[in-house]
Amino acid sequence: MKNVLKFITLLNLIVLLNVNLVWTQNLVPNPQFEINRTSPAGYLFNNPQMECYHSGCLDMENLFRYSQAENWTLWLCTLANNACVMTELVKTASNCIPAGPKGLSGKMMHVKTTYSGMGIVNSDIPAGKNKVKVTCWVYVVKGKINMGYGPTGASVVNTSSKTNCKWEKLEITKTDSKSCNQVTLYADAADAESYVDAVSVIVF
Repeated sequence: MKNVLKFITLLNLIVLLNVNLVWTQNLVPNPQFEINRTSPAGYLFNNPQMECYHSGCLDMENLFRYSQAENWTLWLCTLANNACVMTELVKTASNCIPAGPKGLSGKMMHVKTTYSGMGIVNSDIPAGKNKVKVTCWVYVVKGKINMGYGPTGASVVNTSSKTNCKWEKLEITKTDSKSCNQVTLYADAADAESYVDAVSVIVF
């Protein structure tokens, strides 16, 4: 009987540990930009990569563009001819940017934009209706960065950066039951420049 009770206790502990593992799992695919996107036939992703809207190009009708990082796309925001987003995958603590907090390693995404509301997007987050905490680290060179979370095409919660030329942790919490799948990191000012790393969505 004692052995049976020990086994049940152990089984309960394993179940509890598995639940905790689910709760602490980061649901953002490619959260630190470590995986490069494979170039399709007839197109080569560059690093850095500039994507601009131009009314004369039929393939420019969609304002979403692929970035060179898997799972991350670019949002151009406007049909103006000089609407551009530049992205670059660089090593952390490079480009004269100081080393970030512990845990930031490998690559980070360098982003420059020409309009407010432009930036990078990850729409592959399987969080559904869960309550989540969303965080990321940003180093804003100029302008401001807004981090949003919500369903595709909208944000239900968001926050903006408050400092320049130092690493800053952005954090938001979503507590309602709306189904969400997207993190956005958009410029909150024209002519913005920032570095982004360690994006996370954690269910609680």
